[in-house]
Amino acid sequence: MLHRHLIALAARTPLLPGIEDRAFLDIDFPFYG
Repeated sequence: MLHRHLIALAARTPLLPGIEDRAFLDIDFPFYG
């Protein structure tokens, strides 16, 4: 459930637009990036 923590953290910390999607993709598809 690490991806959940990353998504929650990204949502709480609006640094860059689409950071949530990027983290989600990185966790779900490590071979994608």
